[in-house]
Amino acid sequence: MYKNFEINNRNGFFLHAASVLCREGAILLLGHSGSGKSTLSGMLSKHFEVLRDDCVYLLYSNQKWFVEINHNIKAGYLEGE
Repeated sequence: MYKNFEINNRNGFFLHAASVLCREGAILLLGHSGSGKSTLSGMLSKHFEVLRDDCVYLLYSNQKWFVEINHNIKAGYLEGE
């Protein structure tokens, strides 16, 4: 999937997924390339905010998991926060 990432000693990892925000937290939509993650998140965007539509960074902090939305991912590289 993605290569050449530097995670800066953070407690997290990347997933090939889309994510949307609901009242209870984030919903992750996992699947292989071409399986419809972006299409489904687009359909859900009528009711939920789309956080990411291709690659999600999950961060573990204070005994909870968070979807980090401040990372920009382009051409397989992680850009600054």
